[in-house]
Amino acid sequence: MAPGGFNLEELPGHLVLELPELSELLPLLENGSGSGWGSGWDYNGSEPCCAAAPCAPGAARALERRLLPALYGAAFALGLAGNSAVLAVLLRARRHLSATDVFALNLAAADALLVLTLPFWAVQAARGWVFGAAACRLLGPLLRLNFYAGLFLLAGIAAERRRALCRAAAAPPPAAGPRRRRRATAACAAAWAAALALAAPEALALEARGDARAGAVLCARGRRWRAPLAAAQLALGFAAPLAALLAGYGGVARALLRARGGPRRGRAARLVGCVLGAFALCWAPLHGALLAAALRDAGLLPRDCAAEERLAAATAAATALGYFHCCLNPLLYGFVGVRFRRRLREMLRGAAPGAGSGSARRRGGGSGSGGPARSDSTEATYTGL
Repeated sequence: MAPGGFNLEELPGHLVLELPELSELLPLLENGSGSGWGSGWDYNGSEPCCAAAPCAPGAARALERRLLPALYGAAFALGLAGNSAVLAVLLRARRHLSATDVFALNLAAADALLVLTLPFWAVQAARGWVFGAAACRLLGPLLRLNFYAGLFLLAGIAAERRRALCRAAAAPPPAAGPRRRRRATAACAAAWAAALALAAPEALALEARGDARAGAVLCARGRRWRAPLAAAQLALGFAAPLAALLAGYGGVARALLRARGGPRRGRAARLVGCVLGAFALCWAPLHGALLAAALRDAGLLPRDCAAEERLAAATAAATALGYFHCCLNPLLYGFVGVRFRRRLREMLRGAAPGAGSGSARRRGGGSGSGGPARSDSTEATYTGL
């Protein structure tokens, strides 16, 4: 008997209110409040909007649908081609790599693996996430793993170049080269391990769920994970690598100022500026947008649909710009080097029809796949660091 002295079961069916299950109400409550909606900054830039209701798709979202797939496709093609060339050249000469080459080989592998995920994010930008929850939790951590590994390896290259240049005047002992290669290999392994530790939480944080602004299902971080992962990203994915690059290349710049190198010294100094400038240009806008999102969530910046649109558009553009750093790395850490270009020519000659197997050796003195490698110090000083 229900309160009031009558039995609900005796009422006519049209007077009985059919109550839905709680699980059916939760998506409606989330949609109404905006809680849990939006994807992480790193994949397409949408964030939850407006305390009362989620924002409708706007002009910025329409632009993202058209622009981001093209940008991601270009980054994929250029990054895969450049990093594959670096991998091919360095793997062919793997027995004669310098310590810096060991870092460059691992960097090319990280960048190549990162750009291999970009077609999936391009599809998400255009149509939403259509690959399922399992793929979301696999590809998201894979992107983050290679993102962190690439940045840590850049820091390792800066430290190795500073060490090589600052010790260029001293004649290294015969065993210095192998020892430095072993040390570089251990440092690369540590970089991959640290990147794996930072990427692992993404497998728990990522969800394939509806996004009101996108009007589609997106692979996105859950709301409760965004603040801690954003803080880790700012500290370990930008501030720490930037500090390491400034420290490493600051020492290189000071050594170059004291050295006598004429045009070669000037070229190396310009390359230092290019390396630092490329890092700042590609990654500072994205992390500035990430910081703005954190300030917004803390209530220090306005939170309305117009502000959300501006931040989402800026984040999407900055994300694509960051991915293009994977296309610049082969130029800055491979193709500018005299030794690398010589190895590339030898590889292409060897692959050409009718090429003689001993053509490289007949030129003599080369440091390709068979010749003795020049010291790290000489290479760091005169051949594009």
